[in-house]
Amino acid sequence: MSELPAPLERALVDERRRHGRVRLPWVAFPGMHPFDLGWRMGAGETHLILLAHDAGDRSLEARRAEVIAAGPVPADWAFWVAERLELPGTADDPDLGPYALAFDEVRDALAALGIDVGGEPA
Repeated sequence: MSELPAPLERALVDERRRHGRVRLPWVAFPGMHPFDLGWRMGAGETHLILLAHDAGDRSLEARRAEVIAAGPVPADWAFWVAERLELPGTADDPDLGPYALAFDEVRDALAALGIDVGGEPA
């Protein structure tokens, strides 16, 4: 993965120093919905850049273990987790990945990987 600009590199080092790794989004920003504009600008966007950089060389199994270790995934984040773990979509539209599936299908697919999804989406 390419090098980060100096301000992002400092933020990455700080996040790792404080938390051991870059935290999953719902852990770092509890209560912030995955479709919130904050993920497209500001602190949320920066956090996702750091997370992508930090996880860039980790295997799918390592990413799965990280999600399991964080505890139940908030229902609103289930599709994001499914995408991060590269779960396939339906044969009708494989380009959409897990977003082509119904929530129950995504929850069941994550459960098959040992990932608990808590609640129902908002």
